[in-house]
Amino acid sequence: MKISSLTLQAFRGFNKIEEFNLESVDIIVLYGPNGHGKSSIYDAIEWGLTGGIYRFDEASPERKRTRFIRNLHADSSDKSFVKLGIILSNERRFFIERECTASISDRTDYGKYRLRIFDENNQLYKENEGAEETLKSWLIHEDWLPKIGSPTTMLSLTHILSQEKIAEFLRGMQERDRYDAISTIFGTDHFDKYREGFRIVRNTLNGELEKLKVQAREKQLLIDKLQNEVKELELKIVKNEDTDFNAELENYINMYPKINVNKDDLGKLLKSIISNQNDIEIEQKGLQREYHLLMEIKEELPNFTYLREANKVVLHERQLLQQFKELSLSNLKIEQLLSMEKVVKDDRVTLESLTSLQRESNLMVGSLLNKRDSLLMIIESINIQLDTLSWQNGIGFLSEIKPKMTEEDYRILKTSFNAMFEEYQFIEQKKSIQQNQLIQLRALEESIKQIESTDEIYSAFLSSLNQYILVVSEELKSCPACGTVGIKKDDILNNVQRQQLKVNEGLPRLEELKLQAQSNLKKIVEEINSANTSIEKSKKNVQEVLSKFKNNLKTIDITTSTERQNQMTLQLKVDSLKLKLNQFEKDCSLLGLKIEDNIGEKLELINQGVLKELNELNSKRFSEQEPLNYLPEELRVKNYDISQIDEYERTLQQMIFIQETEINRVNRLTKLSERMNIDIKTADLNKVKIDVAEEVQVLEQRLKKIYEIEVTNINLQSMIEMNTEKMRLIHLQKDLASMKNQVVDLKNKEIEMNKDSAYLLELVNKSSEAVSNLNEKVFSKLKETIQTIFEQINSHPIFTKLDLAMDKYRNNNCLTINVSKMNGTKEIKANAPYVFSSAQVNSIALSLFLAMSLKQKWSPLQLIGMDDPIQSMDEVNVISFIDLMRLFVDKHRKQIIISTHDQSFYKLILKKFRYYNLVTIEYEAYGDKGPTIKIPNEGHYYNKGHLELNYEQARDALLRLDKNE
Repeated sequence: MKISSLTLQAFRGFNKIEEFNLESVDIIVLYGPNGHGKSSIYDAIEWGLTGGIYRFDEASPERKRTRFIRNLHADSSDKSFVKLGIILSNERRFFIERECTASISDRTDYGKYRLRIFDENNQLYKENEGAEETLKSWLIHEDWLPKIGSPTTMLSLTHILSQEKIAEFLRGMQERDRYDAISTIFGTDHFDKYREGFRIVRNTLNGELEKLKVQAREKQLLIDKLQNEVKELELKIVKNEDTDFNAELENYINMYPKINVNKDDLGKLLKSIISNQNDIEIEQKGLQREYHLLMEIKEELPNFTYLREANKVVLHERQLLQQFKELSLSNLKIEQLLSMEKVVKDDRVTLESLTSLQRESNLMVGSLLNKRDSLLMIIESINIQLDTLSWQNGIGFLSEIKPKMTEEDYRILKTSFNAMFEEYQFIEQKKSIQQNQLIQLRALEESIKQIESTDEIYSAFLSSLNQYILVVSEELKSCPACGTVGIKKDDILNNVQRQQLKVNEGLPRLEELKLQAQSNLKKIVEEINSANTSIEKSKKNVQEVLSKFKNNLKTIDITTSTERQNQMTLQLKVDSLKLKLNQFEKDCSLLGLKIEDNIGEKLELINQGVLKELNELNSKRFSEQEPLNYLPEELRVKNYDISQIDEYERTLQQMIFIQETEINRVNRLTKLSERMNIDIKTADLNKVKIDVAEEVQVLEQRLKKIYEIEVTNINLQSMIEMNTEKMRLIHLQKDLASMKNQVVDLKNKEIEMNKDSAYLLELVNKSSEAVSNLNEKVFSKLKETIQTIFEQINSHPIFTKLDLAMDKYRNNNCLTINVSKMNGTKEIKANAPYVFSSAQVNSIALSLFLAMSLKQKWSPLQLIGMDDPIQSMDEVNVISFIDLMRLFVDKHRKQIIISTHDQSFYKLILKKFRYYNLVTIEYEAYGDKGPTIKIPNEGHYYNKGHLELNYEQARDALLRLDKNE
């Protein structure tokens, strides 16, 4: 997971919107003076990914009343947000936008935000809680999710090293302070806070324990007082014996013998009376419900007998009616089939005729399609020849399509293509001659040009000589041009005049040859144009044939379309007839008949059988007259009327519904009864009447007995409740029992609190040991990696081995930073803070952080951020540190962000990372509107694809290059 872009507005040190493109960037350098907002970049990444900033994450009263997320100078219309572009390990891209949502009335704006995730097209993907869960799953590996309580803390341990953490380590020069500093770097410092928490809780617990002891003593005094009052009341009640109460109590004990053991404890006695009375009332309600239920069943039984018989008759009548309906419908169906039988014969003949027409039509369409394919092949073949000029290589293609066309068409095409081929050959010959003529013409023109150029120079020389002689005043003794002695001025002027009148002898002949060559070229062009015209004419003839073929193709398409429409019409008729015949055959097969010539006779025989069954059904129905008395008048007909059969069915169905509803109602009553376990629909109703009467009598007797018990309970309860001293004794007994329980609870709490206090004391003593064990465990896992990094960035010439020794002094964890060297077989150790410079101690802190960054397994984020990591480093340290960063980029594919205020360090980074994808962000000034930023090489990255070497080769090459510089 890498960061591809960063956009922020009105966040921390930034006011106006700033955008940073970090796509494919290896290293980002933030350069500028302190206080210009470099740390805000780290805060933005941390806040965008987790919603928190580690250095402000610990709650405090001051933080709770301070606003520091939103820029204090931001315009009210500008929203405060951070938007991070990320690339996941599967190359999917998203944008994470976290916006500050604090209102004006909020005292702090920390922890008040809204998170949204957008896809690579900037469309909303998820928001709020769903977005937080998704982002957490991207930032933390799945098997680490249950282990990570604070992603903000984890990022500060393994991905972003702040100035505060390095400063803590450097300032912690005392052993105990130094131990606290490394705990901060390892992230185990918060465990040490438990020690103070345990101590505070134990002190609080001891205070509560003292209060508890005081309460227990006060409760015991109350118990002693209550016991004395109870004894006094018991003696007083025994002396004042109540005869009526004793008699009523004796009756109660006879009913409930088990209560005899508690007869002297009025509290338990009253509780027992109330409980038994509740039980009696519950039983009484159940018996009364059962009694009323049986009485209702008893009243329903006389009518139920008639209802059950009537229901049987109606169900039988419905069965007969359904049989009649089925036979009547069969009769109608058979009569329909008889009427269709002759029509079906005619339809078969028609179907055969239509099938024959279909075959003929299919043959016709097939023939048309074959013709169409042939025409298409001819047209495509000719068009290809015309488009690609393939005919220039010969007309052999015509032999392939000759069988698919008429002789006349073939003759026209052959003549046209032959003519085109011959003209093409003629043009090629002429072009060859034309090329030769052009070469000759250019040679003639060049010769003429050279002669004319020479004449011009000679003519100019003669003119200059003539002008020179004319202006010379003295007599000449020799020729000024050639130096001949005895030449006079007039001789030279006469000779110049003669020479000016002469013309080059070869020039006219060359000009004549030039005109002849131009004439030949013109003639050749005319012949070529004439040949091209002839070719176009032949092409026109070919196009006319093609046009004829295309017209034929259209005719075939129209005919084919018409025939297909005819086929569809035929198919519809065939399908309709087949459907009709299939339905007829299906109806006959349902009657068990096969389609034969004598189907009509067989249908007639079946129909007679159906009519016979109808007559027998009506006869059977009236053979028993008595059951018909249960039917309504409109159903007591001699013969059923098929036209009213549905109405008959509805009437019967309504009767059956009413009867069964009533039967089910009575049956539910019997099911509700706890004493009746019968199915009244099939039971012997005479026996049911006897059983119901017996159960009613039993219930009446039990209800009478319950009434007597209830009277006794109420009388005895009233006697106890109306007696003040007895009730006071009951309340005192209850209070005494409650007080004893409270004392027991207080003593149990005292025991538990003493145990907790002992546990807390042990935890206080073990806290330091726990932190020490955690730190030792973390360091042991990172020891080899820390040593490797330390060797790279440590500048001490002698002590190169690092060892962090953890021990105790006065029950406090201490850390000694030892460095060592081997002297033969002997190891020499030294205390680092006393032999190392502050820069070298700084390298130890950096080694710890970078080792944790490399070895971390909790997150796929490939980012290492370091806020001004070279504090107090000397030049050797700095160079080693930069070389280490190049190693991280090359070998571990990390994306690194480094901030610095040191100009020499900044320039050194630019030089060392010149062959890497580097982005620099320079802070030039700072004001109310935030920092003024310059990004010199934004969008200009070095393409290092051709420089890809293995890690060892790259490192060696860089070292050699640096030495040469």
